[in-house]
Amino acid sequence: TFRELAVRWFQFGLVCPILRQHGARDTEIWLLGDEAEAAVTAAIALRAELKGYVMEQMARVAADGTPVNRPIWFDAPHDAAAWDVDDELMFGPDLLAAPVLEYGARNRTLYLPDAAVRWKHHYSGEVFAGGQTVTVDAPLAEFPLFHRLA
Repeated sequence: TFRELAVRWFQFGLVCPILRQHGARDTEIWLLGDEAEAAVTAAIALRAELKGYVMEQMARVAADGTPVNRPIWFDAPHDAAAWDVDDELMFGPDLLAAPVLEYGARNRTLYLPDAAVRWKHHYSGEVFAGGQTVTVDAPLAEFPLFHRLA
């Protein structure tokens, strides 16, 4: 159970301003076993790919105080359904994440806000209309991460 928790924690950390691992036990990723190490390595690599985006969001915080992490209603205040969502988050204005919260879960149901927006699933490339609830696959090496298209 700890290995899966560590993977899901890294995936959540990927969409936080600071990505770091800590704890009272040995937390080196190579101690997690091959599958979990590969999944954590993939999360770290994705964070590296997003470096420019992350730095842009940090500059925005410094310039005007806009938070990097925020509830989904922050970017879709007109979407009444978004106001009831408490287990998803925006990472800047263009990325929506729905961390996997249940042990053993390999899919995730989530709400994509704003009917005027299309959302592209990071891993599958599938595009969804906003303003609806969807269920997407969430194997251990992936989690629901969506890019705002427009």
